[in-house]
Amino acid sequence: MDRLGGAQNILVVFGSGSPTHVGYAVVAGGPPLWAQGEPIEEVIGDGDGLVPSYSADLSLILPGIPVQNVVELSGPEARHKPIMYHPDLVGRYIPLFLTGTAGHPTTGNVPVPSVELVDLLVFVAQCPVNLTVTDPLGHQVGFDPATGGSLLEVDGAIYAAPGVQGQFIIIPNSEQGVYQFTGTAFADGEYVLSASVLSPDGSLTSLDLFSGTVTQGEVLEFEVDSTQPITPTPTEPSTATPTETPTETPSPTATETATNTPTATASPTATATATPTPTSTPTLFEALDQLRAAIEDYAERGEIGQLLKGSLLAKVGVARVHLQHGREAAAANRLEALVAQIEEQQGERISRPAARNLIGQAEALIDRLGGDEDDHGVG
Repeated sequence: MDRLGGAQNILVVFGSGSPTHVGYAVVAGGPPLWAQGEPIEEVIGDGDGLVPSYSADLSLILPGIPVQNVVELSGPEARHKPIMYHPDLVGRYIPLFLTGTAGHPTTGNVPVPSVELVDLLVFVAQCPVNLTVTDPLGHQVGFDPATGGSLLEVDGAIYAAPGVQGQFIIIPNSEQGVYQFTGTAFADGEYVLSASVLSPDGSLTSLDLFSGTVTQGEVLEFEVDSTQPITPTPTEPSTATPTETPTETPSPTATETATNTPTATASPTATATATPTPTSTPTLFEALDQLRAAIEDYAERGEIGQLLKGSLLAKVGVARVHLQHGREAAAANRLEALVAQIEEQQGERISRPAARNLIGQAEALIDRLGGDEDDHGVG
């Protein structure tokens, strides 16, 4: 039970309304058969045709399972095998249990009508924040702070799901204009909230991006204009720098004079001088990945505490998201926050050699991003 996180994480589904063997009346049997008694009468009760209802209903032996998590389905569609495809189970109860939304009713095998592909307005939270979006007409989709449940006031909208990280809201046929973008934190941590338009051809256009730190219970409020997309700025590609390789220069060797006495004259032999060959300078994304890998490596070796590791990795992740959206100054700001945090914790939650190395990598990235050039030394 502990491994499941508690009885509230169990969904019980069982069938009833079909005649089911629940027992047998027996008399003493003889060897070699019927060691447990010879059946002389079947006892029929309620169930799914194979398993009795009282045996399948786990809430009878685990009373901590919430009432709303116990689903009894009846009739031919709720027999032992067909119950897996029961329309109420597939279209309602499983989506409700997993996402907090009621899902959509199943329609059976009917011809699929042609569907006009439309732009989708997409809101994403890569953080411990419950999302709520209010459209220009005042309709809401997402987390309902009054009930802890979900709001779906826009036709066709999807929200998944309160109380988990990685939440998203999708709104089709969205109204043009300004949207209110609200996040209610259910834990402490770094947050990244994004709004984008997904076109029918699969292209994604960024509308806005918000990031920072949040504490449990804090409410974040932003505005997003669906008519004002972000225009990304290009990031630099890999470049080449020269290194040295050997070439030849003359050095002395012996030849004969007229008196047959050896003297030294010059003939060519190999020595080293510089000629350029290219080596690769990492792109900004590659350098961020190297910084992430270094943090993980130091943490594995015990030179960074686990709590500090999580915070530093979150900042690197936020910087990468900003860079993907062409916001180099915002990416540099997150790396400057990373440097400041390392400076504050050096010698305590991070070793000084690890602090020097990570600060050096972060400052090099900040310089390339055009960020603050203040000196961040290690004491």
